[in-house]
Amino acid sequence: VNAAGARVDGMVSIENSRTRPDVNWDNVWYSSVKVHDDYWVAEFAIPFKSINYDTNVEEWGINFVRNDMKRNEYSTWSHVPLGFPGI
Repeated sequence: VNAAGARVDGMVSIENSRTRPDVNWDNVWYSSVKVHDDYWVAEFAIPFKSINYDTNVEEWGINFVRNDMKRNEYSTWSHVPLGFPGI
């Protein structure tokens, strides 16, 4: 989601130590944006029923990506290795 409220999503799964990006993933989730004078804040809600997960897995991963086209800057919340598929 950006400061104007435009949204995009995708999913990356890991199978046999290989990542599988899926940019066609289109699921139910909600977002809200609040713009201030010199910053903006985004809030997300992803219902558990909208994602598939193994109930036996106790640790999950999530990442957030920021693409600032004005500054030609790309950043992620968690490290993404160079050459990661789909990026």
